[in-house]
Amino acid sequence: IGRVEQRNKLWQHLRETILENRAQMVVVRGASGLGKSSLVDWVACRAHEVGAALPIRMTHQSPNGPSCGLRGTVERSFRCGDLDPDLQVDHILNQLEGLNVGELSDPICSFLDPQGSLHSSVTFGPIHTADERYEALCLLFRRLTEIRPRILVVDDVQWGADSLQFIEHLLSRWGHLPILILVTLQEEALRLGSTSGRLLTRLAAHPAVNTVPIAPLSNDAQRELLSSRLVLDSTVLKQLSEASQGNPLFTHELMQNWIRTGV
Repeated sequence: IGRVEQRNKLWQHLRETILENRAQMVVVRGASGLGKSSLVDWVACRAHEVGAALPIRMTHQSPNGPSCGLRGTVERSFRCGDLDPDLQVDHILNQLEGLNVGELSDPICSFLDPQGSLHSSVTFGPIHTADERYEALCLLFRRLTEIRPRILVVDDVQWGADSLQFIEHLLSRWGHLPILILVTLQEEALRLGSTSGRLLTRLAAHPAVNTVPIAPLSNDAQRELLSSRLVLDSTVLKQLSEASQGNPLFTHELMQNWIRTGV
């Protein structure tokens, strides 16, 4: 609700990515709670539903845990996050062979097992540089996009310096891949002078990078959001719209509280 223009822009970027066979990055930026992740998730899910592209997810938090960043993306891509570590490696090896990219086993498995200690029958060579890791993931993405275009959803990138370096690598060396990179940025959480901030500034100058700012919802959109979930009179709607200051997360949490408590 209230994001039709932004949604259409993202959909247009996806269309260009697929028709022109080129990678693009769109930074969806704004304050916390304005619906950035919901907007990006809607585009990724809708693209999946209509068969236009398949989503790949990359998440971040502060501090980042094992399921965050590039490692988490590998786990989710191969659906092995719930497996024991040694079984993860076996599972990934089998999946890579099925994709006819078994030669990527060393660098891809190194995301989970950099010392090669989890698999007794295979010795993984060490990955010495970040570029080698990034290149291996790009090679995997190349194979995946031969099957279908992809949407890489990168959430809360203000905490993902390594992920931003990977994106820079992909755009500079693999710009011909049909991958739309949708990045959410929580502006107030981006520290001044941070590595992520410097990388975002550098990426902003790349011709394949665009920005979609997210502002607070209008009062009309806020009232529509409230009315879609609860039956409220006009006076209450007006008061709540003003109190939420255009923040849909605040509105959603308030409605959930009212529904739970029977207000």
